[in-house]
Amino acid sequence: MRNKGFPKNHPGNAGVILIAILVLVGVVIGVQKYMKSHAPNPDTAMDLPIWKEWRIREKSEKPAVPISDKQVKIPGMVAYDMTARLKGTEDSRGELRISVSQESVFGIWSGTYSNDKKDNFDVQGGGFEGKVFPGKIYKDEKGQDPSKLYFLAKGKFMMHMTSANAKQLNIIGGDIYTRGWLNPDLSIDGELILTSDEKYSQVFTFKATRPEVKN
Repeated sequence: MRNKGFPKNHPGNAGVILIAILVLVGVVIGVQKYMKSHAPNPDTAMDLPIWKEWRIREKSEKPAVPISDKQVKIPGMVAYDMTARLKGTEDSRGELRISVSQESVFGIWSGTYSNDKKDNFDVQGGGFEGKVFPGKIYKDEKGQDPSKLYFLAKGKFMMHMTSANAKQLNIIGGDIYTRGWLNPDLSIDGELILTSDEKYSQVFTFKATRPEVKN
């Protein structure tokens, strides 16, 4: 029986394929617009995983919020040398240097430390950079404090871990995030967060009462 459909090289096939491609492109664009319009506001959402907050801010097309009259004013750039600590403890987790200006933040995490299992960690690389986001207002159980200035940064880390038991050297790497608050007296506090898969993360804290350097 003769096939009454289009031959394989019939121009009608090309038209159908083109229409299908255009429909697919339209669907993709529509989904992207929907996700952008329904993404949480990182300035008000307090429970976002830090990697999700970073991606939302990175993709945002909103103009930057200017620093308000109530927020701390930074004299040029200030730099801090601090010890990172395991959250909730005084256990050292390497050394941290952060520089902050009215618009940007950058720094590096370095050093060596051991955990409770006596595994040894040697940080080979932990640089990060990011921005200041005045639109995020500090809030805790006592209420809001509009004088603080929020910052968020991202980078990559790599370190050597030597197991105390097996004496085996492992190389660990992934994303490093830094976020925190600059206070009116120029003291600083925040968190350093490491993750290799965005499912498990380690949280270290840092604080300093005053900057080591003012430019």
